[in-house]
Amino acid sequence: MEDKQYIVSIPRRLLCEVSAAYIAALTCAPIIQIVDASVTAGQSGKTPIFTAAYNFTRTLILTPHKFIFSKYFAWIYFVYSSTYTTNNCIDSLCKLYQINEVLPKLIGVTFVNMSASVIKDAAFARYFGTKPPSKVPLLSYCLWLVRDSMAIAAAFIIPERVSGHFQKTKGMAKNKADTLAQFNVPISMQVVLLPIHLLGLDIYNNNVSTTGDRAKRVLKNYFPALPLRFIRMAGAFGFGGVNNKVLRNKIISQYEGKDWMKHRV
Repeated sequence: MEDKQYIVSIPRRLLCEVSAAYIAALTCAPIIQIVDASVTAGQSGKTPIFTAAYNFTRTLILTPHKFIFSKYFAWIYFVYSSTYTTNNCIDSLCKLYQINEVLPKLIGVTFVNMSASVIKDAAFARYFGTKPPSKVPLLSYCLWLVRDSMAIAAAFIIPERVSGHFQKTKGMAKNKADTLAQFNVPISMQVVLLPIHLLGLDIYNNNVSTTGDRAKRVLKNYFPALPLRFIRMAGAFGFGGVNNKVLRNKIISQYEGKDWMKHRV
């Protein structure tokens, strides 16, 4: 077979995986930054969500260099380049050594994404808060950890299973089923995950509050923020996730052939 002429080099494979991850993160980070910063500013009461979104979008269009080199963009790029890198490297190593990737991915990607995301959320809460920067409450961190563990499962574990279901029950081609699942599962989960995210922000901005008042503030921002979060997840784990898969295939196949995912060591 033609594929036998290709030799698997693990260092080269991992370098390809990192390259794909960093490029993919660059394609989705702008929209994620706009949404995250806007939702954080809106929940704090500093700036209405859509006003903040308009201002950030205007900066991206008119002065893209300022946008790309801002501290807000740097945080988002850090989160998603590290997340995609971890996912890609674990996926490759598991396939090469014939290990089921579900548990290693769930542990590794969740740990990296949650750690980076929670640190980023704390930074954004301070940047866009209506009070002087202060310590983020432990409960906010805990809520964001729950949010991220569920988001990672929806982005990297569940879509592959949903794709397989589409292929078996609806006769879809693999590429079409993969893309459909990769876009829809993470986006749909935002209906459940957004209130958890907003509650964590509200606890930071309003340390002392009644349950009723807290619920009112979260509900006030839930519906304006939901479409933005849909767009965010479409960017992060839909558009970015699909780009990551496409880039992995294009880069690695240059060295290992089109059947590189079947290689073993």
